[in-house]
Amino acid sequence: MVYPNELFPTEARATAVGAGTAFSRIGSAAATYLMPFAPARSHSLLLLIGAVVSAAGLLVTLAWGVETRGRSLSETAAGADNPGEPSGPSLTTTT
Repeated sequence: MVYPNELFPTEARATAVGAGTAFSRIGSAAATYLMPFAPARSHSLLLLIGAVVSAAGLLVTLAWGVETRGRSLSETAAGADNPGEPSGPSLTTTT
């Protein structure tokens, strides 16, 4: 839960995290209440699909996620627009 918080700009952080949490809770509740209606033989298939989706999310995060270690929240939020660009103070000076 910490990683997505760092990616949102400070001005939108509370709203974005709240919306993400709400959608997560709605999906969890729907899955909990709909699972008993699925045929008994498909339960293991449904759980396997859930595991595959979770593993895919992990791989996407590892491959394209922005490293936030050692950066402040404001630096991370500023760099979210350009993940390939290093954020923070520049070492070059202009004259």
